[in-house]
Amino acid sequence: MKFSITKSFKIFLIIALSLVVVGMVFLGIFGFNKTADYGAGYEVKVHVNQYTPTGNTIEVAKNATEVYFVENGIKSLAYTQRAEGTGLDLIYKFGGDVSEKCAGLAAAVQNALDTDAEVVGLTATAEVYATDAAVNSQFGWILLAVGIATVVFFVYLLFAAKFAQAVSVVCSAVVSAILYISLISIARVPVYPTGAIIGVFAFVLSAVLSVVMASRYKEIAKLNEDMSAKEIADEAARKSLLRFILIGALIALASLIFIGVGPAYVRFIGVQILLADVAALFASYAFTPTVFSVLKKSNKR
Repeated sequence: MKFSITKSFKIFLIIALSLVVVGMVFLGIFGFNKTADYGAGYEVKVHVNQYTPTGNTIEVAKNATEVYFVENGIKSLAYTQRAEGTGLDLIYKFGGDVSEKCAGLAAAVQNALDTDAEVVGLTATAEVYATDAAVNSQFGWILLAVGIATVVFFVYLLFAAKFAQAVSVVCSAVVSAILYISLISIARVPVYPTGAIIGVFAFVLSAVLSVVMASRYKEIAKLNEDMSAKEIADEAARKSLLRFILIGALIALASLIFIGVGPAYVRFIGVQILLADVAALFASYAFTPTVFSVLKKSNKR
């Protein structure tokens, strides 16, 4: 007996709703996992001029910085790191001004690098600066852009395809974005600076996969005029499965490489891409054919 995606949809719907509910609960309680670059306050940025993943530069600089904080009675609210040219920034978030207490930080980190680092010729600087929460509002702007793109995309599909195909594609893309937000909330993956951008990637990937599947409906209907909408949807899903698996596997492989070999900020991106891949594949494969078959059946009535 052939597997029917439309008959099994309730199972996928329960899985999706469960993830969304849990994700929204996590989001409501904890909010997004905002790394040190979010929110107003003060940041201490320790910059090391050179960085190689195989050395111990990060460990030495980070340990020296945190030992200095302990010795001077400083407690950070959050920590992150990011590439800066050929070097690396270690960024610590604070609620108040710690400029005076951090006056000797650069010297302490430099001394540790000179003594313990495996790489020679390293230089360290440290600066304290105020941050404004408004500068990190990219998430809202990107969501607005996605909303506008969704409307434009939907209008285009209405002209390029039939109503049922258009709605099923947009529906799966929206579901993928919601699932992605739920997954990063549950996994507590830091969302800055690429969380919103990867969310757009999930939306676009799901839309592309859904269009690929929807393009088969007309072809299958022509060859099998006696098929019902559900049978057409199931057949399209079966014919698209191998392509979905291949695309999903390639994206997952790329994300696992990021997770396996990259520094912390690259590993975060890898996890974001992996979750976006899962959300897009699940939404496009489970929702596109089902929504299409329901709408097609309603139109006939």
